[in-house]
Amino acid sequence: MNKKIFIAPLFKYFDLHSYYLYKLLMNNIYIYTGMIHTSNFLNNYKYYNNFLSKLDNNSTIIQFIGNNYKDLYKCIKFINKFNFCEINFNLGCSSNNAKKCNYGIFLMNNLNLIINCLNSIDDASNKNITISIKSRIGLYNISYNYLLDFIGNISLNTSCKKFIIHARNILKNNYSTYLNLNKPILNYKIIYKLKKDLPYLNIVINGNIKNLFDIRNHLLYVDGVMIGRGIYFNPLFLIAIKNYILNNNYINTYKVDNFNQNLFFYKNKVSKYIIYIFYKLYNYIILQKDNINLYNIIKHYIYIFNNIKYASIFRKRILDSLNYFNNFNYYYNFIYFIFKDFI
Repeated sequence: MNKKIFIAPLFKYFDLHSYYLYKLLMNNIYIYTGMIHTSNFLNNYKYYNNFLSKLDNNSTIIQFIGNNYKDLYKCIKFINKFNFCEINFNLGCSSNNAKKCNYGIFLMNNLNLIINCLNSIDDASNKNITISIKSRIGLYNISYNYLLDFIGNISLNTSCKKFIIHARNILKNNYSTYLNLNKPILNYKIIYKLKKDLPYLNIVINGNIKNLFDIRNHLLYVDGVMIGRGIYFNPLFLIAIKNYILNNNYINTYKVDNFNQNLFFYKNKVSKYIIYIFYKLYNYIILQKDNINLYNIIKHYIYIFNNIKYASIFRKRILDSLNYFNNFNYYYNFIYFIFKDFI
């Protein structure tokens, strides 16, 4: 399994249905769960027990957030039975609630508490499991020396040797998640320099990585790349990544528009591969439809139509299919409803 490319779906966008889609498109890729707050986990452990039991422990990294090292210890003790390949502690969340309750990126002001939390994870976890941190390059101001000391101190005082770093700081006095994912200027070079100065650490870069050009260029300087929104809003990008990994080289002809269009259509008809994806979707819905609002499944598949011709037509049809799904007694009826005139 490739250990250089990771995906981390957006908070509140990660569920078992999006997880199924990603594993369908590319089974052998590491996926980070959405952030799980320790107190929420402990108050809803039955739900999380059911949820986590359905994930592939060999390729899933569980991501916790919080500031209570005793609660972290309890959470890790609980999830040990699932044998996940990695436990991640989030220091990147910049929401109003994170500010109010002092977790996420706002913990970067309290190095000792972070060290206690990481050591608590280590004490509670199974031996030899990877422990990682997901953070930003800083809070309001960007200082390379601060970032170097911060990462260096953590690596010296804990067993954490893997750092996923978003190449932005955050806005001062504005804790909008959307704005803090878009407004601060990206600074990839500061992460490149960090890897150069701390070569013994595993440094993964994150932030606005949307194509193979970005992946290739970043891997010249760091150990790995993490992709979030670039996958959720363009799931077929996973197929490009899979081809990139299998060919073990850079695909010079890759362009988002061309790739998606060529994958989706063959001689102006929907390709067999896309038909296969929706065949699997139909079977998945059949297994789930009595227990879930179908829209909660379908909503993740709408973005498969990103950057292709007739996208608006297909999006409308797949949404309309929700009203007729009980009338589809065979997968072909469902597929024809969405792709009629194109198969």
